[in-house]
Amino acid sequence: MALLNVLLGLVGGPQVPDFSSLEGSALDAAIAPLDAIVRTLQQVRAAIPIP
Repeated sequence: MALLNVLLGLVGGPQVPDFSSLEGSALDAAIAPLDAIVRTLQQVRAAIPIP
């Protein structure tokens, strides 16, 4: 997770949340940061030209 946070930080992406702090929170609150990460990774992938 730390490596993913470093790589996402290089492209200005969101940080992976600490899942231990999500206990007892609503599922929507836990999924929202993950959705942002997926969207960022999809945008990065779309920007990389495929030979």
